[in-house]
Amino acid sequence: MDELDWIDNEVRSGDHRVMLDSMSIALEPLLPTADELNILLANEPQIRESVPIVDGKLAPPYEFDWQDGVLRQATFEIYAAENPLGRVSERIYRAFLEHPGATTTRCLTLGNVACKEFSDSQLLGDGIRLLARAGLPRHLERLDLERLGPVTNAGDLGYYAATRLTPLLDKLANLRELHISGCEGLGKFDLPNLRLLRLHADISAKNLKDLARAQLPALEQLELSCDLYAPVEQRFKAMRSLLRSPRIPRLMSLTIEELDLDEDARMELDEEEGDGEPDSWVDMIADSPVLKQLRSLEVSFHDDERELPTLVKRARAFQHLASLEFWGNRGRTKLVHPTAEALRDALKS
Repeated sequence: MDELDWIDNEVRSGDHRVMLDSMSIALEPLLPTADELNILLANEPQIRESVPIVDGKLAPPYEFDWQDGVLRQATFEIYAAENPLGRVSERIYRAFLEHPGATTTRCLTLGNVACKEFSDSQLLGDGIRLLARAGLPRHLERLDLERLGPVTNAGDLGYYAATRLTPLLDKLANLRELHISGCEGLGKFDLPNLRLLRLHADISAKNLKDLARAQLPALEQLELSCDLYAPVEQRFKAMRSLLRSPRIPRLMSLTIEELDLDEDARMELDEEEGDGEPDSWVDMIADSPVLKQLRSLEVSFHDDERELPTLVKRARAFQHLASLEFWGNRGRTKLVHPTAEALRDALKS
């Protein structure tokens, strides 16, 4: 039995230490040395200065979490395709896929590994097209497409957003969980086996419209949250369309965080487009068909003075929930089996 056959047999026998060692053996030669990087990036001095080096080589742009012979999580850092390191990323990722241990991967994450500093962000790129070309591990259950590092935009701190998800969609049919950060467009988003979807950081009205048209018959949990770098945008009408969708019949848990407008944002949109917040988010949720099938709802409000009294007024629409959690300027409140009385009492305290 030659060395490769031995490694393959040990991988299949479930010895995760052998798998980890053999995967490291397979990938380590693909890491350029410092001297090779000097040649590779001779015309890119700024990029070369930012490249993380460990033991005289490119710091491994990957991390693996093995448990009981299963690769629970593989994390990869994808370098921008427009610089020479992009080819290094692709070679490493393809070599990973060819390794027998990759077939046990349960979660694949594209995010930060070696590039931890602000200055490193220029190295990073969008990995969606790489995954679309190379494919995914055979038995993958969860995919995390994280934002890939901070950048400056006219002096403001922001993040690289992923491009459109469309090139990858035909490879996601068997996924059970999908976490996406800042995607420009979801496209024709029909995933028959998806149970959990988490969109965070920057959710555009277009993302919400794509979701409203999506076929997600198995989806049980949906989490939508914007961060403070998300562009000012009116999302009310798009969210209303999503909550009227008949294509998410098994949804039981919904989180809506920071999708409404604060006072400054409302004023900005009123001045620019005459399109500030049109109506109450509580009324919109209370009138939605999707609410009736939920067991759990978490929602944040910027306009407490309008939304919280409306929540008490519309309490009957929410009393079937096992859990209702809401928060805003007045803090966070969680109620089990909410009633109008419970809501009034909670808002008094």
